[in-house]
Amino acid sequence: MAAHREHINDVKDLQTAAAEWTELLNGNLQKMGFKEKKTAGLKKTLREMIKAVDELYERGENKIKEWTQRTLDFVKKKIEENERVLLEELKQIHDSNKTTLNAKIKELDCIESDSSSVTEFVEAVKHHGNATHLMSVRKGLTSRIEELLSLYDDVSQIEPCSIFEFLPCGDFLEEGKLGEVAIDKFQFKEIPEFVRVGDEVNIKLVTVSQQQKLNVSEEDIQVDVTSSTDETVATMVTGNEDGTFSITWQATTEGLYNVSTSVLGKPTGTVAVIKIVPKKGLLHVFKEDKKGAFPVAPYYSAVSSDGLIFITSSDKIALINGKDARYFGEGIIESAVGIAVHPLNKCVYVVDKGARCVRVFSNDGVYIFSFGREHLEKPRCICINNGGDVMVSDEGKNSIEIYRADGQYQYTLSSNLSLKEPEGIAVDKDGCVYVCDYGNSRVLKVDSRGNLISCIAKVEQPMGICVTNDTPPRVIVADNVESLRVVRVFAQ
Repeated sequence: MAAHREHINDVKDLQTAAAEWTELLNGNLQKMGFKEKKTAGLKKTLREMIKAVDELYERGENKIKEWTQRTLDFVKKKIEENERVLLEELKQIHDSNKTTLNAKIKELDCIESDSSSVTEFVEAVKHHGNATHLMSVRKGLTSRIEELLSLYDDVSQIEPCSIFEFLPCGDFLEEGKLGEVAIDKFQFKEIPEFVRVGDEVNIKLVTVSQQQKLNVSEEDIQVDVTSSTDETVATMVTGNEDGTFSITWQATTEGLYNVSTSVLGKPTGTVAVIKIVPKKGLLHVFKEDKKGAFPVAPYYSAVSSDGLIFITSSDKIALINGKDARYFGEGIIESAVGIAVHPLNKCVYVVDKGARCVRVFSNDGVYIFSFGREHLEKPRCICINNGGDVMVSDEGKNSIEIYRADGQYQYTLSSNLSLKEPEGIAVDKDGCVYVCDYGNSRVLKVDSRGNLISCIAKVEQPMGICVTNDTPPRVIVADNVESLRVVRVFAQ
């Protein structure tokens, strides 16, 4: 009985546990149902989000493609516009150069045609005309030939031709352009008037363009030298810090040398003519031509330390620099004779015989002051001694007057010399003074105070004098005697 009661209780406990579990299970199933519904909603949302992402991608892709195309169109337009501008610029430079060169050819053609006509006419007159006919056309024919020769000289120089090239930029987007048309004109400067055999020829090639310049190196420049002697010339091109180029070679043979250049394989059109002269001898003759290019009757001369030549001529001074000459002193000088250039202050001292004084000018011809009127009577020649003092020969007072460089009177060289109409004076490196004693037909050597050292020689009419710096010095005297007119050289 007791056992049966225990069994019933166990069954009852099992049913109760099952009911409780069932109730718990139903609750969990209900929760799972809610979760499943929530998951289904979440999946739907995710699918909608995927759809939205796809739509965003598609829209973004389309916008990128559209913007890319717009940008490409814009950039293409900019590039094409830049290309058009560059091509127009290139063509303008090309056409301008070509027009100039063709015009020069036409000009030369016209001169050649006129020259041929004149030549044919001359030949016809020479062979078929008589003396009367020949002389009747002399004036007009001479004038026409001179005109043609002048025209040939005028067109002998070619204007520098532009060298141009397109230089691309590294990054269009960064630079905003495809590149630039670089242009340069090249021409020679500092062309020497002449070069002595054994010396170095040095010509500068410079650019004259104000626009974008080519990036030219020494290797890009080719030099062609032709000569009257058919000599092969080896030149060297050196770049300078200022952007110019020096063209050099060693002068070995006399003659005329034509120098032309090419840059990047293209001729520049600039030509230099170099005259190679002997190491010693006559270099150049300055004289008055039909156009009055050198209207000077030369008298005395002096040379500055930097190579400027000064020549007295009546009422003016000629200043010669290379082949160029200009004049100063007109309206100031009455009658110029002796002249000297001071080695220290570089001033030019001119003896004005007419005004009985010494005129002082700067080395570029600006009048500064005068001195000596109170002491000079008939001044003639002048030199600068080793101490920088100015020495003036006075043929009126038969003396040598000494002044400081600023014009202050110092003293008269010894009056015991019995000078008569002294002319030229010179000083050697030891300070000794040499005087052309014209009236006494002799040349004297004295010390700086005028004490006689020696009478060099008897000469007829000594006028000009100079002394060399070698040891022993040589004394060169111009003897103006009518029957001789000689230059005498004496050793000391």
